[in-house]
Order: sequence, then C-alpha cells, then structure tokens
Amino acid sequence: MEPKIINGWDELEKCKSESHVLIIDNCSGWIAEKDADKEAWNQHHYLSTHSFYEETHKESTELLQRCGFNVVLANWDEGRT
Repeated sequence: MEPKIINGWDELEKCKSESHVLIIDNCSGWIAEKDADKEAWNQHHYLSTHSFYEETHKESTELLQRCGFNVVLANWDEGRT
C-alpha cells in the first residue's frame, strides 16, 4: 500500500501504527512505543514544530515509517519563493 501524504498535524494525529502511538500537542509531539514505560523518555521520539519544513520533513517521515506509520509528511516549503 502506498504511504498516505500527511498535510498537517491534525491529519498526523489520526494516523495509526501497530507498535507506536502519537502524542500530538500544539504543533509538535512524540512517538512512543505502545508498551513503553510512560516515564522512559528514551523510548520516545520527538517531532519538532519543524517536522513539515525543509529537510526535517524527510527525517520525520523516515522516523515515522520506522515506527510503523505508513505516511509521508508534506513539505510545507515546496513552492515557496
């Protein structure tokens, strides 16, 4: 199945993975293992407010895919002059 293109935080928050959950708050968030200890922040991955910009969107997309999310983040900088 082709990855779903995600255009914003609201769309990303609705995405599912068998092994991870998303915790989105105010245009940033965390990817956490479903069975992780809630206090074990080393088992969480941060998604910055820049996740949809420039090169960061590629890195964030790769991280999400490694965590089981079949998504590609849109690049909010494409088409800007």
